Amino acid sequence: MIERGQSLWSKLSKTQFIRSSATLFLNHFFIILLQRFRDMDLISAILEDDALLTVIGSINTARYCEYILHEWNEDIGFLEMAVNDKDPDNLFFNDEISFLVKLETDCLVEIVSALLLQFDALSSYYIHDIEQWEREQTEFDDQILEDENMNVSPSFIEALDMLRHRFQVLRLSLNSKDFVEIWRNVAEGLDHFIFSSILLSNVKFSQHGAYQFIMDVKALFLVFKPFCPRPEAFFPCISDSLKLLGMDRKDVKYTLKVLAVEGVISEERLRARGLFHVSVDQGLKILRNRKFEGQFNM
Repeated sequence: MIERGQSLWSKLSKTQFIRSSATLFLNHFFIILLQRFRDMDLISAILEDDALLTVIGSINTARYCEYILHEWNEDIGFLEMAVNDKDPDNLFFNDEISFLVKLETDCLVEIVSALLLQFDALSSYYIHDIEQWEREQTEFDDQILEDENMNVSPSFIEALDMLRHRFQVLRLSLNSKDFVEIWRNVAEGLDHFIFSSILLSNVKFSQHGAYQFIMDVKALFLVFKPFCPRPEAFFPCISDSLKLLGMDRKDVKYTLKVLAVEGVISEERLRARGLFHVSVDQGLKILRNRKFEGQFNM
């Protein structure tokens, strides 16, 4: 249809023909694509490989159409036809591209939300099990901590496995641009979720609990390791918290003292310790929730 339209003798005739034929066809196709997205239950699809592959196929189709339309927009013939429009900055297929971009964005947001909801459901017991963080260590635990042989919390493993498998399917089948968008947004969501649900709660971290949390978070980072060399960079709040939880009794006491000064000075002292993503109040709360054997008054 586009080739036939471009064979017409005047720019106005070309524009009118293509807008009344090719763009009409594209819009009809986009409506079918939109309806296909609406018919999908992404919360359920995220758990089943076949259903997820169907979603991925639709996203890839939309992304490919967007790519082709961008190419057509840069074609000299369409640039000349766009000049006839009232808006000189408007390109020929801008409306169609805008529709596809919104469709892709909405679908990616739903996939990210579905992954985060599933992670929340599978890690619910882990998140709310306060006792695991407060449990005091034994002599056997001391040996484990020294050897760095602690295992990942059993109640956290299922959520990690779900993420690992879903990312594997997405990485193999989804276009690279959208896959990067998904895993980065999932990382951002998990950073906020874990930080607010555990670290900013009223949990008192024993030495054993702090080491266990650090071990669990390192396991989470490993899920994202295949996609980037430094996954911790995409978990800024949690990463800062690990620095606080990793402090020994002396460092905790000193840091509490220097941060107790109100105003800009305490903020600068926090940043001087390499903590850029937690506020002074958040840092103080995490440190005050640290427990040590023969605990001093914080």
